[in-house]
Amino acid sequence: RQMTEEERKGLLTPFGAKMVKAAQNWNWSSVLRKAIIIGFAYVVFQVGISRFTTVFLAWLNLKLSSVNIWALSVIIFFVGMTLFLIPAVPGLPVYLTNGVTLGAAGQRQWGSTDDPNDNTGFWIAMAWGVVVASITKLAACWFQQKIIGQRMGDWISVRATVDVNSSAVKAIRVILQRPGMNRDKVLILIGGPDWPTSVLTGILKQSYINMMLGTLPILLPIALTVIAGGCQLKRSEGGAWESISGLFLALSAATFGGALVAALLAIERCARANQEALAAIPDDEEVKVYQQAQVEKLAKFKAATAWHRVPTFGKVALWVAWACCYLSVILFYSWSAECFETVELTDNYNDPPLNGNVLNLVKMPTGGGALALHIFSLAIFYGFGTWAEASAKNLHVEEGTLDDDKPKAVEEEAQVAKTVAGLPA
Repeated sequence: RQMTEEERKGLLTPFGAKMVKAAQNWNWSSVLRKAIIIGFAYVVFQVGISRFTTVFLAWLNLKLSSVNIWALSVIIFFVGMTLFLIPAVPGLPVYLTNGVTLGAAGQRQWGSTDDPNDNTGFWIAMAWGVVVASITKLAACWFQQKIIGQRMGDWISVRATVDVNSSAVKAIRVILQRPGMNRDKVLILIGGPDWPTSVLTGILKQSYINMMLGTLPILLPIALTVIAGGCQLKRSEGGAWESISGLFLALSAATFGGALVAALLAIERCARANQEALAAIPDDEEVKVYQQAQVEKLAKFKAATAWHRVPTFGKVALWVAWACCYLSVILFYSWSAECFETVELTDNYNDPPLNGNVLNLVKMPTGGGALALHIFSLAIFYGFGTWAEASAKNLHVEEGTLDDDKPKAVEEEAQVAKTVAGLPA
């Protein structure tokens, strides 16, 4: 249609003006808090786990460089077990550490001192590294399943966290409880994330022997990753070692990534083909009651933090926290080289750039400034959350009070939908 004279004078197109008008009705308290949480998750995974885990393993390699391979294997086993018990830490750095640390020790133990081109000791070390990594993986699966899953599976909060009443988890349950070994069961066991998958098998009271048999195919990507880590040691020798290292890393990523995608497809197939059977599986009533209580608690929190109820200082604080978080993420992502030193697993912790101090990983002023902005953002976020929880507890929610906001919310959602669809408001 033709724009009116008033629309032509506006700074935005009619569609843009409608979008701005719709955004004015958003609950900006929820929007800003979610944006900060996403930024925090990015920093945790890309900075905390990725970079500082590498520094820790580089430090560990230095400290264990003089230990004989048998004692070192025991230490690496317990370090790997500890890392496996942290839900956010994937298995990849554990397997790479086996290759780097045991590869160096194995070359000293079995390598030839007369012929520097003799790689027999290296490949023996790689075989031993695969054995240790595989034992660590299977032992971690046992601990996660039998100790965490089965013991803590009696805790309602744990079952609720796993979301045992969801259709996806019910589909996994159907797949895992099928007799014998089958393709989908194996895909779930090797393609799922290390910690959640093993803990879930414990909650579902699955047989450890059957679960381990289904997990055995993961030994192939484990072997590829261990060898990729070991090849990092040989890159300084030049020749084909750099290409070999890249090849094994690519194969490792392809096998782990392919297994994850295949596991997700297996869950989708089961959920689509067994809709009636999944619906017939009874829900965990204790979890339903627990989740309902959480829903009611969340409703009070949302009511207390509705944008029109947040005082001016709270609104300003949230906008400042979001701005600081956003700026820090931009710095970490776009100027990563100016924020952090590059450190490899094979680097000597006492040599530049770390020089024996983990804080030297952060470059000044860009990296330090970005970290300071992010910490400041989290401090404001925590302070707002503390205020919001206190307000939610003090909020007297009479019957129907929370429902008063529902018609308004539905109207706002309808307005946004109309705007996106290009319909008149």
